[in-house]
Amino acid sequence: MDRESIGFGQVLAFVWGYWRRFPVRFALISGGVLLAIVIEIQIPARSAELVTSLQRFDSGRAALQPAWVAAGWLLGTFAVVFTLRQLYLRVWVRFAADVMRQMVSEGFQRAQRFSADWHANNFAGATVRKISRGMWAYDTFADTTVIDLGPAVITLLGFSVAMFLREPLLGLYFASAVGGFIAVSVVLSLRYVAPANQLSNDADTQLGGALADAMTCNTVIKSFGAEDREDRRFDAAAERWQLRARKAWRRSMDSGAIQSVLILLLLGGLLTIVLSLAESGEAQKLAVGRHAGLFAEALAQLADGRLEATGEDIRHGMELRGAGG
Repeated sequence: MDRESIGFGQVLAFVWGYWRRFPVRFALISGGVLLAIVIEIQIPARSAELVTSLQRFDSGRAALQPAWVAAGWLLGTFAVVFTLRQLYLRVWVRFAADVMRQMVSEGFQRAQRFSADWHANNFAGATVRKISRGMWAYDTFADTTVIDLGPAVITLLGFSVAMFLREPLLGLYFASAVGGFIAVSVVLSLRYVAPANQLSNDADTQLGGALADAMTCNTVIKSFGAEDREDRRFDAAAERWQLRARKAWRRSMDSGAIQSVLILLLLGGLLTIVLSLAESGEAQKLAVGRHAGLFAEALAQLADGRLEATGEDIRHGMELRGAGG
């Protein structure tokens, strides 16, 4: 299959073929991630209860005991979320290592069984680089999909639902902001960043292959006194990588700049809506503001490298199909 025709869905199907070999562990990881998200979404409500209890105590309408109870619930919620994350991440470590071991072993087995003509016409160093790159591409792709991007998106959507139940206007804004931000980020990653990353990764594979082959064949090079020629050949490969890497990195920075501007616009709209609700009661304003602050923090975390790197992660993931040749 031509690597150019490989899409995200095909990569996900390929990876799923490995995930389903460990159904119990994958179910534990998925369940742990979802349960942690459900509990984490309760944090704004627990925070609002603490604020309300403190306001009632400050005004003399209630004792301090409810505030202590609310603080305990808030602290307990954080503790449960942290514990769940530690548990499913520890399962994930073993799960990922087992998948990567099978992936690299099967890639080697496939490459070793290609015809002698294929091996004679392909550099060994480049083949080694493809197999190892495919294994680490899975690591980046899986971490982004299951551990980073997926939970962050679900958490943002959960915040949107929770906010809609408390304040419909903010809830609708949250949902539209999340959808718009994700759509723009994914389009930038797939259409703008990923093509440049593909060229950069190809050049990196060629560079690594040229270096490995040159070192392997150094005795032959010396026997012909061809060190200068080999220097020029390797330097040409390094120059191709240099030019393509610069382009890929610049595009990644462009994508990050666009996302930063989008974040500022979304937060500006968020603050405008919150301030427009100033005529509401003080407790409601604080609760809404706390929801808004948590939403802004989660949105900023997405902008801080997660979606910005998605194009490269997906591009790396697409190389899994070609890792064995």
